[in-house]
Amino acid sequence: MHGSAPKTPARPSSAGEIRDRPRHWRGRGAPSSGRGDGSDQVRPKWWAKGRQGAGRSLIAAPSKADRSAGRSKTLGQGSLLSLTASKDCGSLLRQRRDRGRKDLTVCIAARCLDGAVFCAADRMVTVGDIEMESPQTKIFSLSNSLLIMPSDDDAAFHMEIMNDVSTTIHARINADRDRWWTVQEAVDVYVSCVEEHRAKRSERSILKPLGLDRYSWHISVSPDSELGKQIASDLVNFKIPFLSVIIVGIDPNGPHINVVETSEYGQIDTGCYDSIGFAAIGAGGRHARAEFLAAGHTYRTPLPEALWNVYLAKKRSEVAPGVGSATDMYMMGPTLGFGTTIRTEITDELERQYVITRAKEEAARQTAAKDMTTYVETITQESQQQQIQTSVTDTGEPIETPNEPAEGIEHKPQES
Repeated sequence: MHGSAPKTPARPSSAGEIRDRPRHWRGRGAPSSGRGDGSDQVRPKWWAKGRQGAGRSLIAAPSKADRSAGRSKTLGQGSLLSLTASKDCGSLLRQRRDRGRKDLTVCIAARCLDGAVFCAADRMVTVGDIEMESPQTKIFSLSNSLLIMPSDDDAAFHMEIMNDVSTTIHARINADRDRWWTVQEAVDVYVSCVEEHRAKRSERSILKPLGLDRYSWHISVSPDSELGKQIASDLVNFKIPFLSVIIVGIDPNGPHINVVETSEYGQIDTGCYDSIGFAAIGAGGRHARAEFLAAGHTYRTPLPEALWNVYLAKKRSEVAPGVGSATDMYMMGPTLGFGTTIRTEITDELERQYVITRAKEEAARQTAAKDMTTYVETITQESQQQQIQTSVTDTGEPIETPNEPAEGIEHKPQES
């Protein structure tokens, strides 16, 4: 009847009825109604609640294919964990929208013959969707014999992990100052902290909304049920922001360079670069490694040359998108417990030498390009003259060319 108040839809009697009814939304940007305007549609109070996923669907809602086929079923009937899901319900977890992995920054470390390790890094950081060049150095001291340099997709999250690493290391140093940390022990602590923070995040995103925790969820939910299998799969496949670090140090066994990073599948990979002699991570990592390889750098490279190689590798990496122009450098060793920041006058001299080197390289490049231009023009002229000479027979009569049909051969026009 015209002028009467709109009726509130009746409460559904089954999960299937919830699935088949049209969804009601309110607010700007909501999916449009049949009239093409979703702004005046109100969601009834009985509507199934859940967290919106990236595709504007409820977490427990079946996929479009399953809705059309009507293949839904209820998991955990009669419990606090009742959910309506499709046969292939997908993940219960709302992962953050994938922005695509964008590498930034560069961190570099290299050993030398004297037993010292040189480190260099820019100051580019990523916090959420903000990328900036920070006024703070990215070479962090864990102790007077250990350094850590991070590269990541989320500096704030990574700092939580590194704070825990630093707290753990300092606690043992304060308890026993005569026992030196080894670099491998520091790597193990970092890996443990990453795993712990990953477990906490997955618990907060997957288990807490269901009233569960990571220590007892398998007691409340049968691991053999569909819900149990889905939870286990989400926990195993839970991803955190990309993290990568170089951990450098001098321990009683000598100088060490280790790299730890999370792979695209969420696994944690570690590696020792002692025998290689150098390591580099971040967007400019490949450029830096290429420079070390071109220079023939090894762990037996003399100290002055190693210092130059590290600085030059950092400067070469600046052509990569996301690498900052600021450069911080540090020297660890060669003696146990000694480390120092490279002084400004030294980096100024390195920059002066780099400018000279680039000028000489550019001059050599232009000279080579000019010489190659002359060479190509010369061989082109010689080739043209040779073609003219061979186009005439010994009797002075022109020879048959592919463009002139031979006698007795009829050339038909080309057909499609």
